[in-house]
Amino acid sequence: MLITAFDLSARPLLIKTSEKYIQITQSSLGEIHMRDMTCSHRGGPLTHGVEVNGVITCPWHRLRTEACKLKTLAIPYVRHRNYLWIGLDTFERVIPNA
Repeated sequence: MLITAFDLSARPLLIKTSEKYIQITQSSLGEIHMRDMTCSHRGGPLTHGVEVNGVITCPWHRLRTEACKLKTLAIPYVRHRNYLWIGLDTFERVIPNA
């Protein structure tokens, strides 16, 4: 497992691993939430899709996914000040403007 640090000031944060797009958000209470934002059809980034009435349309092939059905991920992490240290099996990059 690779431990990687991410700056929480970039919100929301979108991380690309070899298998999925992970969106990390922080609630107003400071709680960290991680969701799998990978389209089940061809693996596109749902964060770049359009959401209308709780349904996200994938930007790649227009498959629609209900936002409430996206998986919440239980990835180990440690928060220190404005950084989040996350344990990931694979990490490719941070995607800006998610």
